[in-house]
Amino acid sequence: MNTRPGRNAPCYCGSGKKYKRCHLPLDETSRSAPALTRAAEHAPSREDLKDFAPGSSAEPGHFKSISEVFKLAASSGLMKRDAGLWRIFKDKTFLTYLGRQQEIEAACAKLEPYEEEFQRLLNDDAASQSRSAMLFGEEPFAALRFTAADVETAFQKVGFPRAVEATEEIHKVYRDALLFLCSKEHRNHLAMELLMRVPQYVKDSRFIDARLIVLSADLTADERIEVNPFLLCMFYYGLQTWTSRQEREEKKVLQEMGLEIKEGMTPDEIDAWLAEQQADPVKTARLEKFVDAHPEVRVRSIGNLDVLHRNSVSLLDRKDAAVLLLRAEEIEPWVPFLIEKLQLMAEKYGLAEGDAPLSDTQQREAFNGIYLPAMREVTKGIFSPERIRKLVAELKGYRRQLFDAGEKKAAYHATGAINYVEREDDPSQNVFLVNLCAKSLPGAGSPSEREPGADEPLVPSATAS
Repeated sequence: MNTRPGRNAPCYCGSGKKYKRCHLPLDETSRSAPALTRAAEHAPSREDLKDFAPGSSAEPGHFKSISEVFKLAASSGLMKRDAGLWRIFKDKTFLTYLGRQQEIEAACAKLEPYEEEFQRLLNDDAASQSRSAMLFGEEPFAALRFTAADVETAFQKVGFPRAVEATEEIHKVYRDALLFLCSKEHRNHLAMELLMRVPQYVKDSRFIDARLIVLSADLTADERIEVNPFLLCMFYYGLQTWTSRQEREEKKVLQEMGLEIKEGMTPDEIDAWLAEQQADPVKTARLEKFVDAHPEVRVRSIGNLDVLHRNSVSLLDRKDAAVLLLRAEEIEPWVPFLIEKLQLMAEKYGLAEGDAPLSDTQQREAFNGIYLPAMREVTKGIFSPERIRKLVAELKGYRRQLFDAGEKKAAYHATGAINYVEREDDPSQNVFLVNLCAKSLPGAGSPSEREPGADEPLVPSATAS
């Protein structure tokens, strides 16, 4: 049975302080209470102590430093009899915090008059976030930051961020990496490190900053609150270092291979440059050798390419992308075939006016069982190698217009589309081409009618014919 008090309840030690302000960090770190209890059962007698400090009257609770306690525990055999006690004495942060607990409590007590001012700061999200970023960017917190090596380890576990992914997807990878690094033990370690910095900030009369540190310690120790400004700040320092290191390494490799792209090149110039590099067997072999020696580069590259291909489909949601749609005469030969499939859907699922709307399961069955195979058949029939080459030329012209208009993100998606379809030998499996056919149909559905899943084309509207 758990007998611990709640975080905001009075501490069991009788100090009158809240549990979170008193013994919680100690209890959470190394599960110290059971180990100390067991150690007490084997505590040396007064007779055992008399030789510990010759010429002194040392007794339990009257040691000058924690090192004296360590020496006593080691000489009395406690370390060998209790592994938990050994783990405690190995935790330097815990021992330092233990020795400074009264100092920390005294400093925290001096913050009470500033509570109203501190609450006003918290009520201003922008101000509190800005102050947190400035505070935790100071040198006293540098030792608590995650390193580039930490970030690399986390990405190896949760997956590397892909530069071409949507912002929310990249942020999800960052969050997963941060949570991987924030084990319970490390969170407790950081919480105690934060609290040990409070006395100096109080001494410097930086009371609001000291109170912010205390709050951050509370939030960090509480696993229910997965992320807080302090943890994010510590992670992003490591992320920035990791990113800079990646960029330097990649730039160095490209320079050594003579593959560095010049700044300011247009997409067409980059295409020409890439074609020139690919035509050089020496450079191609050198690049392949490098990738073979660094498999993580290949994994990241493939992942980036997959995302780039998926993102290219979003290009078709733009109104100006109508220049890419199929002409009516290209669709016309397939109209009887499509009408047949739509009639089959109507007969099987009941799409007549007044019928009850289809359930999610029925919609998915109709889409995957009838509509998607039909659109793949149409795509395969229309996009011959010659028609693909024509589309690539159209995409390049469209990309040029986007780039000249300053729409670099859309131009980047156009590059993804070009890369995706240029060497396609099975159009029926190409998501961009299938979506292009679907969007070209009379009465084609709007982007909001897209079926869930990045690899599925648009669902036709109910008025499609």
